[in-house]
Amino acid sequence: MQNHHLLQLLRFFALMLFALVNGCNRADADHLGKITGIVGKRINPFLPTKTPFDPLLSSSNSHDLVSRIKTRFTLDRLLSPLQIEIVQENDKIYLRGQVKDESLRLRAKDIAETTEGTEPPTEIINQLTE
Repeated sequence: MQNHHLLQLLRFFALMLFALVNGCNRADADHLGKITGIVGKRINPFLPTKTPFDPLLSSSNSHDLVSRIKTRFTLDRLLSPLQIEIVQENDKIYLRGQVKDESLRLRAKDIAETTEGTEPPTEIINQLTE
């Protein structure tokens, strides 16, 4: 059953590739848009309900913000081996722990500041030490 759906998906992508190679006019683009919508609805049941990026995309309450920052630190190759504590108190987020050098300290603060949900008046207090 799943092989049948995979075959249908491969046929669709082959059709899309064929259309791209041969060119499309405006009517073709509208038609392909409708087909894409239909295919999207049909393959939706086969897609995972959760992804590793869900914490980054979730709503922005205080607990979720700390979780998103932790997730971004975990995904960062330089910060993932470090033990960095993230604490939120009101509109302040404290980064605590030890890092190897100033560049990692600044990297951690930059990642925390650019995480979705970290908007003013949220303030990042960098208490990381070397």
